[in-house]
Amino acid sequence: MRHRVPLSQRATVPAMPRARRRAVSPVRHRLQQLRGLKIEYVSSPEFARPELRREILRPWDGPAAGQPVVPPPETPPYLAALYEIPLLTPEQEFHLFRQMNYHKYLAAQLQQRLRRRASRPVAESLERHLAEAASLRNAIVQANLRLVVAIAKTLVDPANSLDDLISEGNLPLMRAAEIFDFTRGLRFSTYATWAIRNGLLRVVKRNRRRRQRAVTGVDELLSQHRETRTSALGGERHWEQLQASAARLLEQLTPRERLIVAARFGLDGESRAARFREIAVRLDLSTERVRQLLTKALHRLRTLSEPALANAG
Repeated sequence: MRHRVPLSQRATVPAMPRARRRAVSPVRHRLQQLRGLKIEYVSSPEFARPELRREILRPWDGPAAGQPVVPPPETPPYLAALYEIPLLTPEQEFHLFRQMNYHKYLAAQLQQRLRRRASRPVAESLERHLAEAASLRNAIVQANLRLVVAIAKTLVDPANSLDDLISEGNLPLMRAAEIFDFTRGLRFSTYATWAIRNGLLRVVKRNRRRRQRAVTGVDELLSQHRETRTSALGGERHWEQLQASAARLLEQLTPRERLIVAARFGLDGESRAARFREIAVRLDLSTERVRQLLTKALHRLRTLSEPALANAG
């Protein structure tokens, strides 16, 4: 007969200290993240040949990159710095793209090992390859940032400033660097130009729609304010509500913007709304600059226009 040891006499495994469990938790969490990470890369038959590893991962020692380019006249200083980064030669560009994708290929191989068995050294090696790939991608992107500037300049309008377009254009450039197929023998700039332009065109259309809504919404409130002030039919309470709404909106502007909006919509005590040319003369600005400042001011007021309109109605 099998002898059963009383439960009170059985050996028990001591519980892991709470502090130790907390210390292990972030490591396990990171391992889970690495296992589930989506690693995208452009494959090449060379990657499956171990004897080419050293050749692919060697630092670039070919012909030097092109000379820095002189920036166009009137280029802002923060943009002129982009032209100090030399363009990549075709050979250097191919080498960097091949190396970047090879690092991601090696990371994907390590990820398969990590999914089969947790290992901190494997995880650390995987992270190093991903960091190297990110560094190479950034070098490629920096050498091509002037593409974003050149394309953005062609799309500037009252709803899209150059700074905003450059900021938005960096995203499709980075994405293009991630998925560009370097094995086809094409220059990256050809593909990146298409990707940046398509991305910016979507941004331009979106901002134009937003600007139209902003102009319509705020214009409705301010025009209603002006018409009620000059109309004998406007009730006193309704007039006070509109006046308070307009005042709250104008407080969000700079003094110059407030002057332009007030003059343009007849809120400065004048009997009529001022023309752009009249405002331009008063501020010693060009008519186009006054239009730009008015558009900027109306866009800033966009977030306040809807509740103000609701209260005014």
